[in-house]
Amino acid sequence: MSWSSRRVRVIFWLVVITLLAAIVLPALRVLIAVPGRATDELPRGWELAQAMALESLTGLWFLAVGASLGSFLNVVVYRMPRGESVIWRPSYCPRCHCPIRLSDNLPMLGWVRLRGRCRDCWLPISLRYPVIELAVGWMVFALSQRELVSGGANLPARPVNSRSGALGGVWSPDWGLLGLFGYHLLMLVLLTGWALMAWDRRRPPRQYVMFALLAGGGLPLLWPDLHPLPLFDREAWQALVAPATAERTLALLS
Repeated sequence: MSWSSRRVRVIFWLVVITLLAAIVLPALRVLIAVPGRATDELPRGWELAQAMALESLTGLWFLAVGASLGSFLNVVVYRMPRGESVIWRPSYCPRCHCPIRLSDNLPMLGWVRLRGRCRDCWLPISLRYPVIELAVGWMVFALSQRELVSGGANLPARPVNSRSGALGGVWSPDWGLLGLFGYHLLMLVLLTGWALMAWDRRRPPRQYVMFALLAGGGLPLLWPDLHPLPLFDREAWQALVAPATAERTLALLS
């Protein structure tokens, strides 16, 4: 596969667009007036440049975390249904079983650098690997912006934090909101892996299913704040949906 291959060029430009979006979109948040904030409170000059740089670097950091999780998810989805360890054996080519070098194992960039082929056997590497890394990277980036950086603006029955943005939401965090973000991120990754195994027509291993169920149901029992909407709070449900729908929902939960 040469550099001029259509697949390599498409993935290359998707990676470039993704990196640019992770830099530009968070930085624009600083320039948007937040309701309740006076226009003269917007940062200016050097403070504006610092705020935009912090937002961009934070967005890139979450994108890198998401792409790394996508890379690990590729390993989990391939190995666990086959009974292989996802921890003790380093990444390897599924064709020739040669270990993948650390410099070639960078999420998204490694596949483009190798032009979609193994460095040792020169056989094609599935397009699925960079696509999943891109997709999970985007999901984590979007979740961090919508939930964590916004101060919890997407969460029902919970007041939005007065301090938002990368500085107030990430680097000076509200631990309750950070816990919710971590919980939602964990469930997002687990459900994505489960869906990919189903796509491959492979049954998720029992230990994977048990871990997902225990994480989804057990963590909120240990930390009740992971339920921002109380399950049996009639007034909270009626504030979100029609009264008749709230009654049916409460009856189902009961």
